[in-house]
Amino acid sequence: MPLITTRRLQERLSFIRRVGLGGVRAKVRSFFRGGETSTVEFRHPNFDPPIAIRVPGTDFKVCRQWVDAASGGKRSSDCRLVIDAGANIGASSRMLASRFPNAIVLAVELEGSNYGILERNVIDHPRIETIHAGLWSSDEPLLVRSGLNNHN
Repeated sequence: MPLITTRRLQERLSFIRRVGLGGVRAKVRSFFRGGETSTVEFRHPNFDPPIAIRVPGTDFKVCRQWVDAASGGKRSSDCRLVIDAGANIGASSRMLASRFPNAIVLAVELEGSNYGILERNVIDHPRIETIHAGLWSSDEPLLVRSGLNNHN
């Protein structure tokens, strides 16, 4: 029988604490239904109100990375504009709005399902403006293929 590492056990317990039993049920349900995705709430003091994430997927890890990154960051009242290019589901946008309390945050996200969750996650944040678009290094047309995603 394989053993679970202490780190892996801590990650699983953290997941349970952050998404509650609803998130655990969604993850188990997805296992038995061939990867079906559900939206649940990620709870953490840095995300007030909680942030919506998709389970299964990488949204939980992305939120955890932003929580870890924000723990040592300094706040700055000098910054007036932040562009969050590739805002994903809005975890970064919300943390940046918190770190720069006098700044407008432009949250730019191209992928449709990410953008839908992004809008939901920042609706109550008057300093975060969402833009359903992408940024590219030149003024040339860019072909974006649908069906590709980064959360499975």
